[in-house]
Amino acid sequence: MAANKKYVSEIDNFITNFIQQNPEIKQKQKILRQTWWDQDFIDQDEMLEYKNSSAPRPAYSYFEYTNNGK
Repeated sequence: MAANKKYVSEIDNFITNFIQQNPEIKQKQKILRQTWWDQDFIDQDEMLEYKNSSAPRPAYSYFEYTNNGK
């Protein structure tokens, strides 16, 4: 059974209309994409040095546990 090429979903209509009404969204989308996906080259030697360093790293890096005065 062939797909209906003329069918346009409500979501497709919404996105098309939204982009037409907000043309600046394409530039914002491009900038945000670059933030997450277009990363610079990672120096593998530097990463290896960091990985093999003797400096202790916390087990959970998002915050430090406190001993609450102990």
